[in-house]
Amino acid sequence: RQKKDAPPVEGGQQELKLPDGYKVWGEMVLLLTDTSVVTNGESLCRFIKEINAPQSRTWDLQVLQHFCDKYLCQEISENFFSKIFPWMAGLAVGATQLPRPRILKRSTNGRVSVAEDHFIGLMSHCFLCTMPCRYRYSMGRSEVKGGSDWKVYTDFAKLKEASKNLADLNFLPLYGVGLGRDKVPNQIEKLKCIFHYFSKAYVNLEEAKKLPENILVVRTTKEAPVKWDQADHLLCDLNIEASKRIEESECALQIDFANEALGGGVIGKGCVQEEIRFLISPGLFFARMVCERMGDADSVTVYGARQCSMYSGYADTFKWEGDHDDATPVSEEQVPHVAVAMGDMLNYMKPSMDKADQYKEAYRLRELHKMYVTLNPNPPLIFSPTTVASGKWGCGVFGGDVQYKLLLQLIAASVSQSPSLTFHTFDNDEEAAAITAFRNTVLSTRRTVREMYTAISSFRPESGKTVFQHISDVFLGEPTQVMSLPPIDTPLGSLV
Repeated sequence: RQKKDAPPVEGGQQELKLPDGYKVWGEMVLLLTDTSVVTNGESLCRFIKEINAPQSRTWDLQVLQHFCDKYLCQEISENFFSKIFPWMAGLAVGATQLPRPRILKRSTNGRVSVAEDHFIGLMSHCFLCTMPCRYRYSMGRSEVKGGSDWKVYTDFAKLKEASKNLADLNFLPLYGVGLGRDKVPNQIEKLKCIFHYFSKAYVNLEEAKKLPENILVVRTTKEAPVKWDQADHLLCDLNIEASKRIEESECALQIDFANEALGGGVIGKGCVQEEIRFLISPGLFFARMVCERMGDADSVTVYGARQCSMYSGYADTFKWEGDHDDATPVSEEQVPHVAVAMGDMLNYMKPSMDKADQYKEAYRLRELHKMYVTLNPNPPLIFSPTTVASGKWGCGVFGGDVQYKLLLQLIAASVSQSPSLTFHTFDNDEEAAAITAFRNTVLSTRRTVREMYTAISSFRPESGKTVFQHISDVFLGEPTQVMSLPPIDTPLGSLV
């Protein structure tokens, strides 16, 4: 067990503590050493309940059982239960005997890495629902998630204080129908991604005997704001990509449209940009494990989270489409050159906010600073990306204006001295055409950050113009025909 009075470590990090009364990690080792009884979905669910008893007596695992018995063909099922699952259980046992991951606290700088086999052991605990339960703060109310896990704690107040800023980890919400029967098809596709991840890891590490890679998480906070109205940096190049996805951008700093709690609803109802990225690149779960919720001046960068699955669709149409072979090279430290930068955006659809709020100075400065911190991790990036791959950051269900958010990202990327910003419209050809027209007219003359910031600061939504039309008027001196996007109240396909 972790010592109760473990001292904080350098860099604002702190050892992950198990609150008093939590018994699973200390007692599960003997239970996990015999997996021979697990041969199908029914016995897997029974095994998960037994190792989590007594708090598991009310757990609903029927979706997990249905998935194992109906979606795993005989060959895959036999391979999983005879080889892969015992291997996962062994790594889970090993994870209880290794140093616990250190928590990167809110509004601090810090970094932590993990070897691939250690991480798979931690993920196996998520799969078995044996990760320490966390106290969740949601929608302004304090509430417990994850069934009745918290009852194993003798002091609930200590549990609450220890983990109130941490996201949930156990996969329990995916295993039952508690999310609603309409979400079961979505849960099945998520489980396909998770099972494929463990199967592929087994082949690579156990059968092919590949050297384990490393995943590195860097947390950054920067309080000093940039003086955007005084910045004379030239705007960087703007590229538009309609068909490729962000994760397909090679040698790029890839932006994750993050939730305040990293991963958002990946183990719940959520299945938009961030959740999908976590499902196809499960190494990102390590950031969810070790990072407290975001502060307004925080960002997180994850190196080494390879993509292992293909997919199609979005939200309720999301589907796992098979294996993805990620050939990204690795560094001397065995870290794949994949960098995912996470910055959380404001939700203008909350009852306490309005879509028009995003154009106010305070919110504009917050979003600019957030993107700037996201593009400038501390320490600097471990490789030199050729572009920033981003898209409709905070649009769609969060109510952001696509045109406005594009220009904010362009400003932040320019001050960060990024070679270019590649804006992905996610198969929306109309948006791609409008942005291309704007670039080829208004941005054909190189503008400075100061000029663009001043121009967007004078935009007023009540004018009836779009952001692109307003900027065109400012820079070109007269109303100019620029292809415009539909108003932000109009649904725009696969928005985040």
